[in-house]
Amino acid sequence: MDIAGLDLPRVSHVPVSLRRDYPVKFMKWTRCSIELAFFLVCVPVDSPCDLTSGAVRFVDIAARAGVNYLHVSGDPHKKTRIIEAKGGGLALLDADGDGWLDIYFVNGSTLQPPAGGLPKDRLFRNNRDGTFTDVTEDSGLGDTEWGMGCAAADYDNDGDVDLYVTNYGPNRLYRNDGKGHFTDVIETAGCQSVAYSTGVSFADYDRDGFVDVVVADYLNLKSLPENAKAEWRGFAVYPGPRAYEPLKIYLFRNKGDGTFEDVTEKSGMGNAPPAYHFTCVWADVNEDLYPDLYVANDSMPGYLFMNQRNGTFVEDGLLAGVSYSEDGTEMAFMGAAFGDPNGDGHWDLSVSTFSEEPFPLWFGNGDGTFTDVTYARGIGHKTYSSLGWGVQWIDVENDGDEDLFFCTGHVYPEADHPDLDISFAQKSLFFENVNLGEFVSIENGLGDDFYAPRVGRGCASGDLDNDGDLDLVLTYLNGPAAVLRNDGGNAHHWLQLVLEGTRSNRMAIGAVARLVSGGRTQTREVRSQSSFLSQNSPVLHFGLGDSPQADRIEIQWPSGTKTVLEKVKADQRLHIREELKESLQ
Repeated sequence: MDIAGLDLPRVSHVPVSLRRDYPVKFMKWTRCSIELAFFLVCVPVDSPCDLTSGAVRFVDIAARAGVNYLHVSGDPHKKTRIIEAKGGGLALLDADGDGWLDIYFVNGSTLQPPAGGLPKDRLFRNNRDGTFTDVTEDSGLGDTEWGMGCAAADYDNDGDVDLYVTNYGPNRLYRNDGKGHFTDVIETAGCQSVAYSTGVSFADYDRDGFVDVVVADYLNLKSLPENAKAEWRGFAVYPGPRAYEPLKIYLFRNKGDGTFEDVTEKSGMGNAPPAYHFTCVWADVNEDLYPDLYVANDSMPGYLFMNQRNGTFVEDGLLAGVSYSEDGTEMAFMGAAFGDPNGDGHWDLSVSTFSEEPFPLWFGNGDGTFTDVTYARGIGHKTYSSLGWGVQWIDVENDGDEDLFFCTGHVYPEADHPDLDISFAQKSLFFENVNLGEFVSIENGLGDDFYAPRVGRGCASGDLDNDGDLDLVLTYLNGPAAVLRNDGGNAHHWLQLVLEGTRSNRMAIGAVARLVSGGRTQTREVRSQSSFLSQNSPVLHFGLGDSPQADRIEIQWPSGTKTVLEKVKADQRLHIREELKESLQ
């Protein structure tokens, strides 16, 4: 029995201004008490000892693998403008089509031109032997704008992955020639925003077989009042987002000929008030086969744009329960990720926030609404003092459920003052899923490299070495990237799916796979941007535990068609084409 299904007072989506203090507090504590009692009495918690024992360890192989990337974002010791504390997105993508994941890093810049030249975005090609080669110059990439994030998709359905990069300044749309060489075509494609863009994400919102793209702008950096000042815990710091003018979100419809049409106003997305937008993630939260859009907004309510199935959207985050914290306060949302940790087939949402705010966990009800289970499921207290960015639902030990990872780090170097109980560099957070949506914090056992304090920002997951477990790549503000290889996660069985659309978009973005094995159902979706301004591998990964096969796999394609497979052998990667399947072994 899931406590989310109990008929309890639901007040998490009501702003404080619309409530009376006493009834709200009474209902909140009543709910928490019932949830806690149910958890303690009725829910047996599995032991997390397999992870604390070191059975799975993450080892940073960046240096030995040749990934010598250094993120640049203003002065590493003193931040005077808000842009210096943001950015750090990355993408795991198969740029050259060889079946191995390459790594693309979005770099920042400095307020004054550096002596050694402008920092560049970097592409590292996977050599398929545990090492990578910097192929930035040969690839046609290497943008020098002050970069923020990225998203990958095959927007022209030609069989290779393209890349959209957001910047402070002109964005880039890189078209892939199929061999890993890219050309910026954004001006002719017609999906440009020349403001301060952060979030970007692809999805086929109108289900015509071509992926569309949403681009979210952050704030007008030039709108800061001349004498603006800010203070944090008694220290003078740079002004936060509320000192600036917020900006719009843009929706560009793919016309199918390599160009896009700006449908922001026509679609209704333009009706949403400007906001400080960050990560954008598509998911069909009401299960009507049309993708909806969640936008993590900094220091403002989060947005949930519900697809009306006629080319228009309605922003419904408040009523859905994903705009505010459980007690109705605004939060500084940074990263976001959809998953299905409780295995009920409905999309659940995890979001990272500022320090002294719990990282919300909302369980989806399947009808476009969510229930706040942040504290009830073990996330609230352990995240309260951290400042979160990248978010990952990741089955690190292949046991068949999704664990939860957060990349963390503060925005103010002043946090390192000895009189404070916080720090600029912070340890990543990891929560093991021990009983279909019940979480236990794992604070040791995953390796020294995993817990090394850093000023984290972006992160992405994927199987970099094709060994059957999920690895992590993390970026750090003004620091080297970490390539955390998963050692031991493939001790259990696994299965990976590479999906190719025919009537659906070629990269199958929006395709949902449901796998049944050992009496447990897992759900995964091919997505564009997630985490914090980053792109995970498009290969769908399933841990099977001790099961030697998947009993059943059902794939719901964006076009509406379905593919069903029975009794699929474990420990392999399958290429499944819409209406056709074949093994890549």
